[in-house]
Amino acid sequence: MVLATCCAFGLGCFWNVPGPVGPAASAQPDVQDATSRDASALARRILQFEDSDLLADGLRPDWLEREIGIVLRLIRDRYPAMTEITARPPSARILLTIEGRLRDHIVEGWTDLGTGAASPVGHAAFDDLNARLGPQTAEFRPSLDTIVLHFEELVNARAAVDAYSAIAGVSNAELDRPVTDGSDIALSINDGFWHVVMRKAWGDCPAGCIYDERHFFTVKNGHVDRMDEEIALDMPEFRFLNALAGSGW
Repeated sequence: MVLATCCAFGLGCFWNVPGPVGPAASAQPDVQDATSRDASALARRILQFEDSDLLADGLRPDWLEREIGIVLRLIRDRYPAMTEITARPPSARILLTIEGRLRDHIVEGWTDLGTGAASPVGHAAFDDLNARLGPQTAEFRPSLDTIVLHFEELVNARAAVDAYSAIAGVSNAELDRPVTDGSDIALSINDGFWHVVMRKAWGDCPAGCIYDERHFFTVKNGHVDRMDEEIALDMPEFRFLNALAGSGW
């Protein structure tokens, strides 16, 4: 688990934020919208690592989004070029490989499914979990013995992978990660300091970006420090985040 790795490095808990890091920096509406989208994506990704609950608490993501949004606005206000580096959204899709009686139930029950919602198939554990998580769409690929489930934002897809893996007849469950490369952001908090890595990537990114540059920042109490890459990568916090940035975490 990434959280375990994070704790082993002494990074502390993502939620261990003593208070607001500072006033939100002013920005143009389009910049504010982009920052809000990035803050939402990053909060959801952090929650997927931190939380074992299947459904996110409605208050916690909002609070974390606000803190991350302040951090990003402070960086982008001081370094406007960082606005073009955006966070990749977390995966909201799960791939299931099925076998045995579960596959038989799905073959019989999802003959007209197409890509609609996951209707009950007569397999208690599978139906119960689908009823709890409410996948927005479900797609069955018989030739591959594979199901693709797509969830709304409040579902913790990582926790859902573990829950589906425990069902008899699910031989494999995994996040459907993006196959394309691109720019990304990774961040964490330790002792009141936000550590932020912003990865700018370009050049044939669908196949794997040719060019790549990283920017390293710390933010605390409304103050932004930009770190030299060589110095930053001597710090375990930044080494950990540098590995995450662009990984589709």
